[in-house]
Amino acid sequence: MINRFTIWIPRILAIIMGIFISLFAFDAFQENTLFFKQVLGFIIHLVPSFLIFISLLIAWKYYLLGGIIFILVGVFFTVFFHTYKSISSFLILSLSLFIIGALFIICKYRRRDIPL
Repeated sequence: MINRFTIWIPRILAIIMGIFISLFAFDAFQENTLFFKQVLGFIIHLVPSFLIFISLLIAWKYYLLGGIIFILVGVFFTVFFHTYKSISSFLILSLSLFIIGALFIICKYRRRDIPL
């Protein structure tokens, strides 16, 4: 039971985080702008979500590598999005990625070969 919990919790949290970050992409749609520019802006705003979901795909199979990648994505969010300037944005965006990365690393060492 514990092993299934440690396997699925970081996966579920990563999916929730990816969906949460995707919500910020909708601010690309504005009035009085060409549809092509709006779609292009939307895709550009989805890049952080793609980064999270690609990290999740890697972590799904390789827990240790995925955990390290999630921690590096958290560092990227901290530096690129300046989340260190606001404690609330740091806690919501960066720290959650650090926690997901740590959970994947813990999952690597607590995993036993059990069916999922």
